[in-house]
Amino acid sequence: MAFKLITPVSDVLRRDFPINTTNLSTDPTDSSGKNAKTIAGCWVAILEGTADHVAATGTYATDNGAASAGSNVTAGPMRCVFTQKGDTASQALNKITVLWDFGWEAETSLYAGNPAGGDLLTVNSDGKLAVTSDNGQLIVAMCTKGESNSKITFQALSPFIQPTIS
Repeated sequence: MAFKLITPVSDVLRRDFPINTTNLSTDPTDSSGKNAKTIAGCWVAILEGTADHVAATGTYATDNGAASAGSNVTAGPMRCVFTQKGDTASQALNKITVLWDFGWEAETSLYAGNPAGGDLLTVNSDGKLAVTSDNGQLIVAMCTKGESNSKITFQALSPFIQPTIS
């Protein structure tokens, strides 16, 4: 199990986006690894109406304009992929479905590190959730239940940049 939506799917807005085929693939037999970032539970950047790999466009800037050290989050909104791997309509159209709004809750095995309940989560360069490591990172979710059976539970938040606290 990679991703399970806990919130009823009928309560969550979804949108379809074409993918940037340079960095992503909807072909489940793709051997380049580009398809690993378009499975349900991974996160993609939505840039100018196209879904792209989260590490494709650099990092967010902190409030003083400098790139955040160690930050690997793209500039641009990120959304969680909802399309299941091997979806034939997705393959034919080179599009994926993403969860568009926030407030929904899900369980996932696609995370890095050891998130605990209450930890703020960002997205790493593999499109997986990770605990924020420094100020200036884009927060997309909060861990609501720490690791259990190689899964965490999280709630999607309205994305915000983690402020620098002096």
